[in-house]
Amino acid sequence: MVSLTFAQINLALWLSCAVMPCLSAQVPSRVRTASTEVTVGGTALHLVVDAWLNLQPGSTAIPRDSLAIAPFRVIARVRAATGARLPSGLWIDSAWVFTARRGWRAAVAPDAATSDTIVVGRLWGGPLWVLKADSVDVVVRIDARGEASRYLRAPRVRLVRAQ
Repeated sequence: MVSLTFAQINLALWLSCAVMPCLSAQVPSRVRTASTEVTVGGTALHLVVDAWLNLQPGSTAIPRDSLAIAPFRVIARVRAATGARLPSGLWIDSAWVFTARRGWRAAVAPDAATSDTIVVGRLWGGPLWVLKADSVDVVVRIDARGEASRYLRAPRVRLVRAQ
């Protein structure tokens, strides 16, 4: 018989969330109250988000034998408020997607559209509760060399259903 400690179980759950979406999580207050504008390296930053459900027939995006994961897509874009160059070494580390009652945290994959004026990240997959949502709040954690992490929020992002 295998015996696991509480710490080992928590570590396994935490690591699984780093690899695949956490299906539900308590959203910390610092995330729920994140600002819609933050300053990094003297540059004011904004977040623009597109979110949709890929409900098109024949989509092979998610295998049939996968866990309960919705065909949810998010593209998050961080830009300078003035359109200027971003501080060097800026990236999106992770994101929270949440409604008033539920939340989900996931790692963000970098996107090829990233340049010196925009940082783009994407989330593919998500919890089944997003299937019932009309809008979500999206908060990204941004990091930059020599700066503390900051949370940047896009409130009430409309969830488009691609059918």
